[in-house]
Order: sequence, then C-alpha cells, then structure tokens
Amino acid sequence: MALISCPECKSEVSSTAHKCMKCGHVINKPKRGFFGKTFKWSFIAFNALMLVWLIGGVNAAAHSSVQAATEAG
Repeated sequence: MALISCPECKSEVSSTAHKCMKCGHVINKPKRGFFGKTFKWSFIAFNALMLVWLIGGVNAAAHSSVQAATEAG
C-alpha cells in the first residue's frame, strides 16, 4: 500500500483508495466479478422481458376493448 498523487489535486492518496479524500476524483474504479456481471445482465434481461410483457398486455387490452365496442355497437 503505497502513496500516490491524485491526478486532479496532486495530494497524496493511498494506492488502494477508490476516491481522493480531498477532491473526490475517482482513483481506482472497482471492477465487477463474474457473479456481479451475471447479476447485472440477468437484471437487464429481466427488465427487457417485463417491458415486452407490458407492451403486449397493453396492446391486448386495447384490442379487446375495441373488439367489445364494435360487437356492442
């Protein structure tokens, strides 16, 4: 664990720090592991499927209400 200088404000910061304590500049961005990447992509896929389901449900509801109106009238 060495001290390095912050590229933004030039103050001394630990080499293991994620941000500079003085100015808040990001020094080391944490990286996702395999489980983190898997969780992220499964979350994105789940939300995409929910969006498709929502659009399909709205279209089906609109279609059935139009069909009921034409049969009644």
